[in-house]
Amino acid sequence: MMPGLTAHLSSVLIVNEMCCVYARFPFVVAAKHVAVACLFLAAKVEEEARRLRNVLNVCRHVLYTFTKSEGSPPLVEPLELGTDTYHRYKNEVIRAERRLLKNLGFCVHLDLPYKLLLCLQKLLGLQEDTDLTQIAWNFMNDALRTEAFVRFNGDTVACACVQLGCKQQGIELTQGWSSLFEVIPEECDAACQVISEQYTWKTKPNWALLQTVLAKKALAERS
Repeated sequence: MMPGLTAHLSSVLIVNEMCCVYARFPFVVAAKHVAVACLFLAAKVEEEARRLRNVLNVCRHVLYTFTKSEGSPPLVEPLELGTDTYHRYKNEVIRAERRLLKNLGFCVHLDLPYKLLLCLQKLLGLQEDTDLTQIAWNFMNDALRTEAFVRFNGDTVACACVQLGCKQQGIELTQGWSSLFEVIPEECDAACQVISEQYTWKTKPNWALLQTVLAKKALAERS
């Protein structure tokens, strides 16, 4: 495998890990600190560890880019080592990381059932349909943007992706087919709904409003 491709796959795994960890964590601390802690932890889990200072600076820049007003400088100054701001931000992120690990029971590995997609296709006699394979694979990638992996196990998500792919390709499946693979049909249908809902999103998130709401919620949790 080419080095560039390896690096790309590692980056995708880090982002996937961050999304799933973030979805499972309640907002006990500020959302921006939780997000940084998720990325920092995910990088370590995937053996792509980065210095915390670098992660902090990149995340601050991204947040600044989304929330800056007209006339603001194009870049935000990086945090300087030894300053009170740096130590305060660093301690908040470390605190959020500890809460993450405690909430997750130190179980931070996510088993992504991509291989199961191919096995399901083969068992259904659809292994020659490469279009179905690609579509189901795409649904699996998109499922990482939802809470599907939080609410359902990997087998259920894999069956849901195959079911959505077959529906898009016009392939009929026997009602309750997922029970053959020890997946409750109702759960499979629910997972399909969770994954499909994201395609109905029409508005972009209001980052300023989101930050205000989450800050109020974090303050209420502390008091």
